[in-house]
Amino acid sequence: MTSELSIGNLKTGLGLDIDLKYFRYAHAEVDVLQDIKLNISPGTVTVISGGSGSGKSTLGAILAGILPRTGLDQFEGAITVGGRRIEFSEDKRPRIDPSGWAQHISFLPQDVNDYLSGIRATVAEEMAFALENRGVPREDMLTRILAIADMLDINHLLAQDVGKLSGGQARIVALGALLVDNPQVLVLDEPFSGLDKNARKMVISATQKLKLLGKAIVILARNYVHGADHADKVLRLERGELSSFERKSLPSNQEPSLDKKPPQPTGRECSSVLLELAGTNLGYGPSTPPTISGFNFKLHAGECVGVLGLNGVGKTTILKAAVGLLKPTAGTVRTSAKPGLLLQNPNDQLFERTVFKEVGYGLRSDAKSQQQVAAVLDRLDLWDKAETHPYELSMSERKLVALASVLVHEPEILLLDEPTEGLDDNGIKVLREIIEACTSKGHGILFTSHDDSFVAQAANRTVQLNASENAR
Repeated sequence: MTSELSIGNLKTGLGLDIDLKYFRYAHAEVDVLQDIKLNISPGTVTVISGGSGSGKSTLGAILAGILPRTGLDQFEGAITVGGRRIEFSEDKRPRIDPSGWAQHISFLPQDVNDYLSGIRATVAEEMAFALENRGVPREDMLTRILAIADMLDINHLLAQDVGKLSGGQARIVALGALLVDNPQVLVLDEPFSGLDKNARKMVISATQKLKLLGKAIVILARNYVHGADHADKVLRLERGELSSFERKSLPSNQEPSLDKKPPQPTGRECSSVLLELAGTNLGYGPSTPPTISGFNFKLHAGECVGVLGLNGVGKTTILKAAVGLLKPTAGTVRTSAKPGLLLQNPNDQLFERTVFKEVGYGLRSDAKSQQQVAAVLDRLDLWDKAETHPYELSMSERKLVALASVLVHEPEILLLDEPTEGLDDNGIKVLREIIEACTSKGHGILFTSHDDSFVAQAANRTVQLNASENAR
């Protein structure tokens, strides 16, 4: 039995309860979630911590009314919204009105490109998109947009092209686009991912202000959580089951520690320059000022160098220039070896139907190439996923698949944009092993990151960028 369900007339101060017996995706052999009971009250912050593949994004999508997909997924349980109980079973399959649901319960997915429209010219227009569709008067729209821009400190971005923002800036803008719709419950999947320290503090401050306004906030995060000490409730999701988590055992503002510092390259290794940028200006068009000005840098064989700086300062721009995707407007970019680039968002790099085809894309169709693909998949602990569609994998596994698709071409300059973003502990371990193996062969690695612990453990040296002076 299927019926259309709208919650458009529910009052403010909305709470949300879920009593889930099980949830299973279509065609899956096992349940993703089991026996979950969760009460989310107005004016609270609930943190749900879990590694990649734990089921937290699935839980977020259920809370947001995106799952289950009618006629596909199996879900038995009930969701209570503002006192209204909605039951799901084999016999009861209510079809949720997503538009009405989103006005009260909004979900910011881990990949913010799934939330942003991609068709608006500026940040301000992107933030106004949902309000325009609902016919909100222009003056009210402007008032809301400016208020949220002040809260998130993004006034300086309002006139910018969304497509030219950094990954961290895009995440903040997506959060702003969600907030202008004034939802009563906010479900935020990895809201701190890819953000610099200042941006993380700003998001924590914004959640506290929203809490005081009576909003209910659910933060879904991986095994460490920024701002967990400000939460009313901290829970742990593991193997699809939810449990209480002792606050003292959850490091709220620390990254997972790694215990091995890479050796410094010496001798002949260091004398060979693989990548050089000299007096380089980089930008995105003649009508805008350069993002990077007068940048001087050398990457030597055997080095692993971290590029640091706030969101939007130009870190990714340097990697794009190094791989040849962006030409300098002044100065030079020289490479003496083959580069390979891992993008910040693996979804921008994956398009084939199976992991094996994805990693082997661009290689010859012969036995040697198949052996290369098999070797790389085995090296990254992905061989058992070879025939799986990449989008059926967890975010951590997708990131490793994207990395495998780069490594299979044997680059001698490895360019990594926020490589730990989305990775679980095992993924970070695999990444560290790859970095050590590459540098030991005399290859060079240049990466960007906001993960302080990873930078401290992986980088031989760092380059700091800032908005006023892009090179040091």
